[in-house]
Amino acid sequence: MPSFSASSDPALIDRARPLLGTIAGIRAAALAHPLAIDDAFAAIIEVQTVMSAFEAGSDLSRLHGLPHGRPISLHPLTARVVAFGLELAMRSGGLFDLAMGGEAAARGTLPQPVRAFHALGDVQGASWRDIDFDDGDIVLRRPLWLDLSGIAKGFAVDRATAVLKAAGVTQGTVNIGGDLAVFGPKPETVHLRAEGSAVVPELEIADAAVASSGGAPGRVATRHVRARDRAIVDPARFAAVIAPDGMTADALTKVVLTAEEIDADLLLHYGARALSCGADGEWRIFEGATNG
Repeated sequence: MPSFSASSDPALIDRARPLLGTIAGIRAAALAHPLAIDDAFAAIIEVQTVMSAFEAGSDLSRLHGLPHGRPISLHPLTARVVAFGLELAMRSGGLFDLAMGGEAAARGTLPQPVRAFHALGDVQGASWRDIDFDDGDIVLRRPLWLDLSGIAKGFAVDRATAVLKAAGVTQGTVNIGGDLAVFGPKPETVHLRAEGSAVVPELEIADAAVASSGGAPGRVATRHVRARDRAIVDPARFAAVIAPDGMTADALTKVVLTAEEIDADLLLHYGARALSCGADGEWRIFEGATNG
């Protein structure tokens, strides 16, 4: 996963909290607003509260607790994430799919939702095409469990980053379990660590986000499935994406990780670049971005 080098600059403030099932860390330059970092953590907590399938009052719990076919109105933040996820599902030909919650629960990579009207056996086999979404209102055409775990961390990174910038912070890094964004005039050195490779690429990241997926050959429970055809992806494969924002980077890693061939036009559309590493330990770079 991506990690960045610790800074010895005494003007930078480092704080961390357990959120979104991992550790959320914020590093910021001297604060113009004394509560800026607290407010940024609050933005991450809000994402968790409205989007987690394991929070009883979240949008996903409300949705999963009803029979399919019942419409609900989503929180504006959840609506933004779902809209982007469905757009990427269409553009990627289903390589990214928000409807894989049942598959993930059946494989043991995610717990079952805390509220679930439909049984596990009923929600498998669903796809993004079974979701009707219009202006914040969502209807499920068949039993399914929505899964935002492949996109929510990146969105939370963006929310925290926006709060810091609005508070006048001029340099900072937000890192949620390896999904991270860097902003400000000074770049950060980010290291990509794939278990199957002795090489650790170093990236200079400035005003951009990076996320990764895969690269855990010994962990059966974390193996990824290609949403389009439910094929198991080589567990040694690792993918990282650098993009203008965390939500895009987070979601695109699942596409790059599971694609049979990398779609450079898709990367170009989102202003992204990608790196992947396979069982041979060799790194490959895919340039889609037009600006650096």
